[in-house]
Amino acid sequence: MSRNLSTLFLLLLVLLCGCQGPKVKKELIGSWRYDLDSMKRENLRNQSDPTQRNYMESMMLALRMAKIELLDDGSAVFSLDDTLQKGNWHVQNNGKELVMRLKDGPQVSRIQRIAQDTIFLDPVSAPGPQFTRILVPAN
Repeated sequence: MSRNLSTLFLLLLVLLCGCQGPKVKKELIGSWRYDLDSMKRENLRNQSDPTQRNYMESMMLALRMAKIELLDDGSAVFSLDDTLQKGNWHVQNNGKELVMRLKDGPQVSRIQRIAQDTIFLDPVSAPGPQFTRILVPAN
């Protein structure tokens, strides 16, 4: 009897863990913009190297007007100034990574957390100094 109970518990645990991907995908669907102020607070507070700090600030400043649309059908649109890049997106690794495929190829980000309509992403495949991207709903 206890063996059946243990097997049932393990099966339930596997099922619960396997459901994270669809749940995370549902939370990511929408229009997002980068929250420059939050990104500065999150990333620059412990950055003492002036070269890396300048790089991060310039990258964040460049992203301030960007918008990302993640649609339910798996398509994605990245817009910055007058430029639109269309592609697709999906989650992988049981909902722990966001993959966007745009013109420049796939971009993989680890989903640090999703809290109160805010997405915290750590790039996995980006060159240069790494910093957390913080997305909030676009108006």
